[in-house]
Order: sequence, then structure tokens, then C-alpha cells
Amino acid sequence: MEGLSELDRLQAEVATLRQILEVHERTTYEQALKSEEALESVRREEERYRSLAAATAAVVWIINEAGEFITPQVSWEAYTGQSWEEHRGLGWGAALHPEDRARVIGAWESGRAGRKQFKTEGRLFHAASGEYRFFVARVVPIMNSDGTVREWIGTVTDVDEQHRAAEALRLSDERFRVVSRATNDAVWDWNLTTDALWWNDAVSTLFGYATEDVAPVITWWYDHCHPEDRDRVVGGIHEVIDGGGTTWTDEYRFLRADGRYLDMLDRGFVIREESGKPLRMVGAMQDITERRRRTVQLRKLSQISAVINSNLATDDILQRVTDAARELIGTHQAVSSLTIDDESGRFIHAISLSDEYATRRASLEERDGEEIRSILSETNQATRLTQKQVEAHPRWNGESGGSRMERPVNGWLAAPLTGRDGRARGLIELSDKYSGELTTEDEGILAQLAQAAASAIENARLYEEARSANKAKDDFFAVLSHELRTPMTSIMGWTQLLTADVDRETLEEAVTAIGTSASTQAQLIDDLLDVSRMMAGKLSIEREPLNLSLVAAEVVTAMKPAAAARGVLLALSACEECRVTGDNVRLRQVVSNLISNGIKFTPRGGIVTTSIVSEKDSVVLRVVDTGEGMPREFLSRVFERHAQRISGRHGGLGLGLAIVKNIVDQHGGTVDVESPGEGKGTTFTVRLPRAAGM
Repeated sequence: MEGLSELDRLQAEVATLRQILEVHERTTYEQALKSEEALESVRREEERYRSLAAATAAVVWIINEAGEFITPQVSWEAYTGQSWEEHRGLGWGAALHPEDRARVIGAWESGRAGRKQFKTEGRLFHAASGEYRFFVARVVPIMNSDGTVREWIGTVTDVDEQHRAAEALRLSDERFRVVSRATNDAVWDWNLTTDALWWNDAVSTLFGYATEDVAPVITWWYDHCHPEDRDRVVGGIHEVIDGGGTTWTDEYRFLRADGRYLDMLDRGFVIREESGKPLRMVGAMQDITERRRRTVQLRKLSQISAVINSNLATDDILQRVTDAARELIGTHQAVSSLTIDDESGRFIHAISLSDEYATRRASLEERDGEEIRSILSETNQATRLTQKQVEAHPRWNGESGGSRMERPVNGWLAAPLTGRDGRARGLIELSDKYSGELTTEDEGILAQLAQAAASAIENARLYEEARSANKAKDDFFAVLSHELRTPMTSIMGWTQLLTADVDRETLEEAVTAIGTSASTQAQLIDDLLDVSRMMAGKLSIEREPLNLSLVAAEVVTAMKPAAAARGVLLALSACEECRVTGDNVRLRQVVSNLISNGIKFTPRGGIVTTSIVSEKDSVVLRVVDTGEGMPREFLSRVFERHAQRISGRHGGLGLGLAIVKNIVDQHGGTVDVESPGEGKGTTFTVRLPRAAGM
């Protein structure tokens, strides 16, 4: 029966069993005893029976009414390996698998009691393989004329391969269903013959459709692909099916029940017959919407990072970053603030709003950002609040005691703009996300953007400082050239005049002018040398106890003529014993430079007052003038080299204050400057450690 299908073999065995039954129905023992002719007929029928039994692939056997083998069963013995002595009587039960024995015998007893044909299954020992194999047994009673059972005829068909295949298929199908329930992906099974389409439960959870809304046909899937993607996707999948392929992958947009499209990654596998005919296609749709959004975000983040590092102005950087943050995260509102002057606390704002939130701009511009910075102050890291946390936060529920801010929607997120020194100089905050709450992924994106922005702002500041320093240096050398040339021109002019005959009065005037110009030249050179020594760290300090009041008095007395020539009054107020330990020459230079600075920038009729007092452990020197004063933004740079306020109107190199600060620092003291503003005078305050024993 080689080449026949399993169904064909089973049908053949049933037909054979029927023929055997027909033989026994026509042949009775009573007929066999009537005559020799009848006996010969019985023998012929028996031979036919044995031939039929030998021809079938099934095990054919006969038992008596009690279920006993009363004659040797050749096919049974061949299959099970039981000898006649072993399977005789009820010995056939020993060939059954121990786990199946009671059930199979129970089925026999039930069939015997009902006196009707029955079928049972189990495992039977197979001698050739040495293992138990699955079988199907069909048993039919042979009846006497009086309705009693004379004997039973049965077949045992080996179905082990079919059973194992069916079990493997069942387990595979069960695993498929379990995996389908366990995954978040939308798993589908497409019958390519009927176009029926099965989905797992994720089609509802992922796309929001009720079960009854999902039509079990392939056209439902076609209809929900994005119109711009549909032809490409459907054409691609049929190209694989019709072209003999086995795998298909594509990305496209799929419609949710709420009208939104999700970005999907879909993979399918074609199952074919041995002939290659496609039967089924099984696949899974994975939601990659968020992954694709993150990819776009990172690409835009890279682009904005490149833009803001192109030497833009600080306020331009801040605005671009604020706009980018709102666009990247997808919020209605983004606000940034940046402190640009630590001393004054001056800061700048950048605001980015959706059209829907445009009316909020005025109120946001009035905020100083302090209430937001306080939220970040503890960690100095990106901070995210859920909507529940926002509603409980004192900054938004009015419990903080300050002005109540408008409460965000869908959470709140902020990240600090941290300088290279680790200090937060500003922040970017986002709120009112378009859809859903702000996430940890959003927090990561904003933190990266804030880091890039802080770096760009720092670079812009350094670039501006370098540019300003170069300009100051150029200005300094221009003034230096002028200041060195001016006294030299005077000296050369008077010297040339002296080559001619001059009267005594002119001679004295020439000598005085040459001396003054030479002193000025010497002072310029000394200042340059001092600055050079300062930069090299070689400005020497000789320490000795001295009375700073006496030093100041001597300097004031020496400078009164110069002050009077400019119409400026010098005043002195000093304690009698204000002693410090320091270098007499260098401290005299400090007092002289400060008073000289005051004289230079004080108009005619003004006053430069020098005072020395003792305060706790310090001796305090103050030089106060009623002159031009200083703009606020210049105060922080007044002691820097090449950053002095150079004015061609007053002359000088502007190195005096840098020298003052260096000398004071080397004495362990401090020097500060104050000015209410331009035209309101300036106050310099020097604090030096008081000498021991005072």
C-alpha cells in the first residue's frame, strides 16, 4: 500500500475488515458439518480470510466472546513480539502501555456489554522499534442467529506518526496562541486560500478597535493602511507571495480607531505546500511610532546643536534653543531664562508658544524665573513632574506664599543650563504637552538640548570675552604708543629750544618741563615693568610694620599740587595708629594710584577724599571721588588687565588699578569698587590685615 495517503490506507483497512465479516457471516460451523462439500467451502473461506488478513497493513485478530485469544494471532505476534504463550487468552493486555491498559480494557468491557462495534485508542508495544506506539483499534462483534455474540474481530492500526505529527501541530499552535497573547505586537494569520484574517487581542489594545469592529478579512487591513502607503505595501506583500518568497518586511502607517496613524514595522512569513503553493501567511505588526519620533528628535537635536555653535549671540542662542525644545518635545509652551550678570542678577528671557497659547506671552515675560530655579536648586539636574505632582506642588497650588503660577497641563519638565564650573546659570522649562504626559524620554531629550545650549552659550561668552580682550589690547597699545610719544615729544621740543640762546626764565621753564615729562615717562615705564612682573609672578613685596595713615598723609601732601592744577581738592581723614605689615613702597603705590585715578576722573571743583579707619581685624583705606563714576557693567572688569576704561580725554595707560589689585592681593587684603552710576562718583575700598599687637 505504498504511495497511498493515510486516509486511503484507513479506508482500505475498513474495506478489508468488512470483507472478513462477510466471510464469517456466510460461513457457520453448522453449514460446515452438513457435507464434505460444505467443509471444503469452509476451508476455502478460511484461506480467503487469512489472505485478506495478511494483505492488510493493520493487525487483524479474533477473540472469543470473553475477549480471549483461542488461536495464535500471527499479525499480533509479528507486531508486538508476543509469543502464542504470551498473548494466549487475555495475555494481549500485557502488550498495552501501562498508562493505557485500564482504559483500553475498560473500553473492551463496555463494548462487550453493549454487544456493538466500538473503537479505542492507546499505545501498543512495537517489537521492531522497541517502543510503544500509538494505535487505533476497531472491534466488531460476530453474532449467532439467536442474537448472542459468537466472537469478535478487530484491527489495530499504527497511527504513531500521525499522532506525533498532530501533537506537534497542536503544541506549535498552542505556542503560537500563547506568544500571540503575551506580545504587545499585533499578530495576524492570513489564510491565502480564503483571504480570512485572524488577529490576536493586541489589534484592540494597540489600535483601539472593539473586537466586533475588526473584520476577519484581508480587505480590512488594506483599508486601514495609510492611503499614501497602501499601493506600495499591498504590492510588496503580493510580490513576495506570488514570486515564491517566504519573508516580507515593510514600514507603513496604520489607522487607529481614534483617527491617528501609527508608524508600524510589519514582518510576515509565507507557509507553502511542498509544491510551493502558498497556504498561509503569519506575521506581526510592531508599533515604532515612538522610536521613529525619537530618531527624528535626535536628528533635529544634532542640527540645532550645529546651528547654536555657530558663534551666535547669547540671546539668539537662547531663543533658538527654546523654539527647538518646544518643537522637539511637542508642547504648547517653552520658557528659558539665563543670568548674564551675577552681581546685578540681570537675566534674559526667551519664550516660545503655540498659536493657541499666544496670549500668555505678556504674563510670562513678567516672571523672574526665581520660583522655577528653586525647584531645580536641590539636584541641579533635569526635573520632571507628573500632572499629579504638579497639582500637589506649592508653586502651583498657592501654598508657597508667592504669586501663584498658571498650572501646567500634562506635566512639567525643566533642565538647567549649567556652565563649565558646574553652576546653573539658567534653565529651560516645558509644559502643556500636546498629547499625553511628559515622559522620561522627553526628559532625556531636553537634558541633552540644555547641555548643548549651555555649552554654546559658554562658548559665545568666551568668544565675546576674547574679542573684547583683543579689542582692549589693541586700544591699550594705541594709547601706550600715544602716552610714550607725548612726553618724549615734549622733551625733544624743549631740548631743541635749548640749543638756541634763551633767557633764564625760558631756561627754567624748559628744565621744569623736561623733568616733568621725564617723570611721566619713567612712571609709564615703571607701570609697564610692574605689570610684566605681575604677569610673571615676580612682583616683590618687602614686609615691615608701618603706619598706613602716615603713608597716606605723605602721598596726599605730595599730590596736592597736581590736584590743585586740575582744580580738584584733596581731603584726608585717618586714624593715628592704623598699623599693617607690608611693603612701604608698594602700599604708597596703592594709595597714589587710587588718588591719581580719582583726580583724573574728577572734574574741576570736585573732591577726592582719602580715609583710613580700623575695623575689627582690618585697616580700611577708602578713596572716594565726586567724579564721573562708572557704568554698572564695567565694575566687574575694572581691575582686569587690558579691560580698563581707557579715555583719550584723561590720558594714561589704565594699568594703575590692575597694579593696585595685585599688590593688595599679595598683602592678603581685598579691594572693591562701588559706583551708583555714571556722574555719581566712585568709591574704592582696600582692606588689609591689621598688624599683630594692635
